[in-house]
Amino acid sequence: MPNNYDMDPKEIKKALIDAEVTQSDLARELNVSPNMIYLVIKGKGTSDRVRRHIARRIGIDVKRIWPSTYLKKCA
Repeated sequence: MPNNYDMDPKEIKKALIDAEVTQSDLARELNVSPNMIYLVIKGKGTSDRVRRHIARRIGIDVKRIWPSTYLKKCA
């Protein structure tokens, strides 16, 4: 589940809209179900591969989107 440090799912969805990328696009590109993309964005699923792809497609560092996961690994 997202915490106070991670980007809000609404912000991620807004960034996808701004980048003209749909959740279906991401699912096709990664050969995963659209539900998997939804779960990762909502913070109910964890997939490093999906997270990194989302970050790449919206042009935001994955550590900025999910700092609770990626910054604690560096500490």
